[in-house]
Amino acid sequence: MADSEFRRERGFEERRANQPPNRRTPTEILSAQPPLQPDQRAALWRLVGKAPQAVLVVPRSLSTSVQLGGYLNYISRGGSLTLHDENQLPLKGHSQIEELVEDWRCVDQLDSRRRINSPIARRFVYGAPPGTSPEAVEAAARLHLLRAHGRDHPFVQVTHTDTSHPHVHAVVRVLGRERRRLTLHHRDLPIYRENYAKALREAGVEADATPRWLRGQPGRGVTAGHWRSRADFEANGGPAPRWLQAQYLEAAQLLRSGQPAGDRELRVIESRGRLHRKLLDLATRLSRSPEEEDRRLSQAITTHVRTLPPPETERLALSRQMRLRALDRTRPEPSPPRGERHR
Repeated sequence: MADSEFRRERGFEERRANQPPNRRTPTEILSAQPPLQPDQRAALWRLVGKAPQAVLVVPRSLSTSVQLGGYLNYISRGGSLTLHDENQLPLKGHSQIEELVEDWRCVDQLDSRRRINSPIARRFVYGAPPGTSPEAVEAAARLHLLRAHGRDHPFVQVTHTDTSHPHVHAVVRVLGRERRRLTLHHRDLPIYRENYAKALREAGVEADATPRWLRGQPGRGVTAGHWRSRADFEANGGPAPRWLQAQYLEAAQLLRSGQPAGDRELRVIESRGRLHRKLLDLATRLSRSPEEEDRRLSQAITTHVRTLPPPETERLALSRQMRLRALDRTRPEPSPPRGERHR
């Protein structure tokens, strides 16, 4: 049998996130030895300075042309906003959007490897801190898209300024011009976010992309859907969302158990202890560095450890609130002064 029969056909390869060759993980930065490299020192100064975090959301992919057309119609506000592609060419109006959707659909249908549920496009939402220039966010998002996907995967983007946080919606075609499909994994998302934070800094916006555990925030962050449902519940009332009801139920069970903390809280406390030890060990090493910048950074890291938020979960915070409310209801009302009793 010829060797060519064992070769993978061109086009079956997948495009993954481009990991920078000099990328340093948070664990590597915490175990650094003085004198520090400039990129290590800059990363630690952003950590102790609590730089704003770069926000990169990757929603569910678009699997049909109907979904693609509906989403492009949504982000263009019914065709009133102008989309820009990878060559900065404008697309505006229903006719140009429908033409783009039909073009991407035909290209995707020509792929013989496509399955019924294979996505046509992937969505990205790039956020920035309040007050950031929309032009800077747009430039950073475009720079990140070009660095991550090159010009092989066509994309369109549009900037929204209707909220206090300017943000960019981008749609990237999954099938590239070289017949490689864009595939994202969970381990690629931190690299995407770090590269986007770097693009923001190059655009003049101070931003960082540190993980939650390094910032002293336990657990996962609140999803966009949960955040919107909770804001709607607090503003308009009505029945609480199911996920919020489940959290209150867990907090009530913890409160009834009489234990100060459960297994989840103990794991959070242990994780915080490991973080404290690593940061303080790093501060000790930097205090002995011949570089004055490293010694100043050592003092800043020690102060940062003291100001970290308490290591508690959402369940523990809710159970504490429920305990305080119960105490307020059972607390007797103060009796009036003696002179006012017989009046």
